Amino acid sequence: MNDITTTVQHPHGRNEKMTRSVDTLKELYTVAVGVALVMAVEKLSGETTQTSVFGSQDLWLFLVTAVTLIPFYHGAFRHMDDIYVFADPGKRPGSKVLLLDYLLLMCEAGLLVWLSTKISDLPRFTKGFLALLAVDVLWALVTGVFTSEKRGALKWGLLNLVVLTGLGIVTYWPCQRVIPAVCLFVIAVLRSVLDYALSHKLYFPPEN
Repeated sequence: MNDITTTVQHPHGRNEKMTRSVDTLKELYTVAVGVALVMAVEKLSGETTQTSVFGSQDLWLFLVTAVTLIPFYHGAFRHMDDIYVFADPGKRPGSKVLLLDYLLLMCEAGLLVWLSTKISDLPRFTKGFLALLAVDVLWALVTGVFTSEKRGALKWGLLNLVVLTGLGIVTYWPCQRVIPAVCLFVIAVLRSVLDYALSHKLYFPPEN
């Protein structure tokens, strides 16, 4: 019998080998994001053993992590499914783009893990939050250039660029200052709400 390697195609055009690769990467991403959430909970419980958690700075920063983590995780999964699994065969990027795309997503997951360890350090947490937004802007740029997700990438990139610019100006100009944790929480909530509102069809695609 000849040793012939074939690419199995789903009846709707899905490449089963690519699907399995994407699923494997999604599982790794899930683990990283899960670690971030667990570490944030452990950090919060450890820092508030002697004091009330309600109204504390640690609680506000934990909530910032949570409300940011949810759309980042949700959006990454929907993006990978739409671009690499369910897209028309002619519009799917190659493996190099997938690896670059995923590398940036894992950088975001790593920053979420790092943020979860800094919920008791407001200045460092704020800098990490700005770094997370900056990486996501870069990810949106890469997505817009190398994949078919032009419109969605523009929305993500512009939203996070606006938030990044505003927070950066307040934090670093004309001199460094610390934004109160509750204000950072309000900004994070508004960012996530706008994210879901602007990209509602991506997050919750209508049935065909």
